[in-house]
Amino acid sequence: MFEIEGKVALVTGGVSGIGLAITKTLLENGLKAVALVDINEENGKVVLEDIKKQYGDSKAMFIKTDIGDKNQFDSAFKSTVKAFQNLDIVVNSAAYANDQNWEKTIETNLIGTVTGIILAIEDYLPKFKTGCDAVILNVASLAAIKTFSGQPVYNTTKSGIVKFTRCMGTKVHYDRTKVRVMAICPGLTETPFIQLKENTLLHDDYHTILDQEIDYKSIQTVINVSKAAIQVIKEGTSGSIWVVKDNEPAYEIEFVQSMIMFNISGKVALVTGGASGIGLATVDKLLKEEIKGVTIADTNEIIGLQVAEKLNQKYGDKKVLFVKVDVAHRNEFEDAFKYTVDAFQNLDIVINCAGIVKDLIWEEEIMVNLGGTITGTYFAFEKYLPKYKSGSEGVIINVSSIAALDVFAYAPVYSATKSGVVALSRSFGSPTHYNRNQIRVMAICPGYTDTPIHREYPERLLGPVFFDLKPQEMSNVVLQPPEYVAKTIIVMIKEGKNGSVWVSENNETPYEMNFFHREESKL
Repeated sequence: MFEIEGKVALVTGGVSGIGLAITKTLLENGLKAVALVDINEENGKVVLEDIKKQYGDSKAMFIKTDIGDKNQFDSAFKSTVKAFQNLDIVVNSAAYANDQNWEKTIETNLIGTVTGIILAIEDYLPKFKTGCDAVILNVASLAAIKTFSGQPVYNTTKSGIVKFTRCMGTKVHYDRTKVRVMAICPGLTETPFIQLKENTLLHDDYHTILDQEIDYKSIQTVINVSKAAIQVIKEGTSGSIWVVKDNEPAYEIEFVQSMIMFNISGKVALVTGGASGIGLATVDKLLKEEIKGVTIADTNEIIGLQVAEKLNQKYGDKKVLFVKVDVAHRNEFEDAFKYTVDAFQNLDIVINCAGIVKDLIWEEEIMVNLGGTITGTYFAFEKYLPKYKSGSEGVIINVSSIAALDVFAYAPVYSATKSGVVALSRSFGSPTHYNRNQIRVMAICPGYTDTPIHREYPERLLGPVFFDLKPQEMSNVVLQPPEYVAKTIIVMIKEGKNGSVWVSENNETPYEMNFFHREESKL
């Protein structure tokens, strides 16, 4: 059992809500000192004085920090070890809940947590821990493992935290660092987040949807969550995920690995990442299905224009348009939608395929893979498909990865982003949302596929040690052609169930994933 007494902790979001409750409970368990890391300086100073009065002058320090800024976060770690000489526990509790400002929500919840974990496990805990073991505890949410249709962006970021925790909590990472990485998923808790402010959800209707999905009678105290946090810090196995709700004890969860056919002929599609790989193969398949028109949205203008020209020569002039787009930029991405409907008057299918492997620059990777998919899904679902679809139904396909379903120790950030894509697709793919707009939202998780991403990944991982882990996870896999994945996407567009998640790997028959209710995982 891990002993808290005499240890040093850093807690983000530590001046209010769950973060503050965990801080105080750590101190009550004999913690030597704690660094309170939070952006709220005014509240931070008040809390710091209160803690000093209650627990002693040398017990705490406050560091104003925007955890979305890597340099600021790194400075907070440096200040902590400079003041206390050691660091044994890192609690990533800071959070933001504003689906309308999804960039900030991603930056705080996912980028901030990823940054905190990487700084802790790679730079500080192995060097400054006082004992043989150190701990990282990430505060996710019940929203990470249960679909809440009214708050899909927040859901998605918290799902990414769970996935990143599982990747970094694997034995290979523990063996080299002796740092346990775990997460807790609190249910509805008495914190400032309970009262959502106006203009924080994606649409006015989402408030009603969320109210129907949440049982406000089951609200728990922050003390119940902090007790669970202490239990996990002391006893939890690395990579474990715990649920704490309804003022009950925490429990660890375990993970396991009929409709009318949609007619593609005469429809219009927008495909991101469509100049190469899976995206290009899908564009070609759509054209073979006699689609009316398709827009390729990609960052590579030279290749994109060449591809569009070749496809127009093959399938007919002006059937394919190219627009240069960085999906990480909201306004630029929306221009691609406007360009498409201006050119073709309709839009029926959106395929979010753009993605990168760039764990070393995780901010960019998260904003492209996850932020770009959120942006594309939102604009398609809320603004363009309902207005411009030519038939009764529209379709959104989000390209994820088997990295969202399996634990890939070598690419934890990439895995986190792709897990978020699955959570996003399942949230938007709920019956509640379909009944509003008659748009099916699905995700596909390709296995190892012969694409530029697969060929360029080695120098883009977090470091040499991460690259060395990959061969262990590639045994018995078949590198499939992108055309095989594209074929599955066509089947999904025609027949796939709303909210479904499909796997296409090893050149084998694709299949739909089954997800079970979290209650079935109780120990």
